[in-house]
Amino acid sequence: MSRLLLLFQQKENRRLLSQWLAENYQLVAPSLDTDSEAISALSASDFDLCILDGTAFSQLEPWLKNQRQAAEPVFWPCVLLIARSDVNLATRQLWQSVDDLLTTPLEKIELQARLEVLLRARQFSRQLQQANLELQQADEMKSRFVSILTHEFRNPLNVVSGFVQLLERSQNDPAKQAFMLQRIRHSIGKLNELVEGALVYSRADVGKLKFEPGICHLTEFCQQLVADFKLSCSTPPHLYLELPEAVPPVYLDETLLHHILSNLLSNAVKYSSPESPVHLRVHFQPNQVVFEIQDQGIGIPLIDQPDLFESFHRASNAKEIAGTGLGLSIVKQCVDRHGGQITFESQPDVGTLFTVCLPAAYEQIDFDFQHH
Repeated sequence: MSRLLLLFQQKENRRLLSQWLAENYQLVAPSLDTDSEAISALSASDFDLCILDGTAFSQLEPWLKNQRQAAEPVFWPCVLLIARSDVNLATRQLWQSVDDLLTTPLEKIELQARLEVLLRARQFSRQLQQANLELQQADEMKSRFVSILTHEFRNPLNVVSGFVQLLERSQNDPAKQAFMLQRIRHSIGKLNELVEGALVYSRADVGKLKFEPGICHLTEFCQQLVADFKLSCSTPPHLYLELPEAVPPVYLDETLLHHILSNLLSNAVKYSSPESPVHLRVHFQPNQVVFEIQDQGIGIPLIDQPDLFESFHRASNAKEIAGTGLGLSIVKQCVDRHGGQITFESQPDVGTLFTVCLPAAYEQIDFDFQHH
């Protein structure tokens, strides 16, 4: 319900107007004689529209102008009610402070219609302001996104460039060549990871992140994921996969699941010491599969935990470690597309446990043998 401010010197007009409008609006109608200090403390942000008479306008015009300027760019409509005989007093300057002029006597239906038109204009104005704010935020995030990616791309590209030059000078040293090729492969893997992360983030940001579930054999999927992950690391991590003995086929989107687990594993290894263990555990509950990724790394400070899944947010104790701040945002988007949940427990200098629960129907596969 819209909130209106009534400023009338004449008590009877104030009473009558309040009686008319009380059925459809919330009203504040202070007395100009006794509440002058209270009126000066009022703010346009607390009201959707102001109605005042000629005496109140003469008395409060400077306050009115200030309030309208403070409300900009949002439209704050003001309506002046004056007697028909006083219309001659209207001047060009009047329209700097009011948006409509109504003369009394006045029909109730006409008054309400004029008010509704102005209130709708105010609503459109607020929606436009919100849209502008969202565009500004999107533009700022885009600039930040490009800046972060540019910075993150630079390091692996420099590594690749440097080792290619060294390879050209050490053609007769197989051991050195093998080491350099390993570093190049690792840097290329980081570049691919950055590109893939940027693509997933951009698709999620525009609502085009596809969800295409299918039959997933988790034993083979997780074993391959861990093997590929170890191969992509410059220093092989102490990464342990724990699976139940019987793992039924489940119905999941393997592409999104890969983004979830690879990002969580990458963070667990990145924010842990090289000799520290990282565990990926898989177990089943009724109608869902649960993944746990546990490390003994630097942990997440309590102050950073509420914003952990926000894009570009990085924990205060991780600023010196390379990263885009997109990984956990991507994870959350992929979990949400499954209709799942992600939670975590973390203590600084102790470690972090992420738990991902995804709804998953267990597939009973019937094989149809064709007889020829």
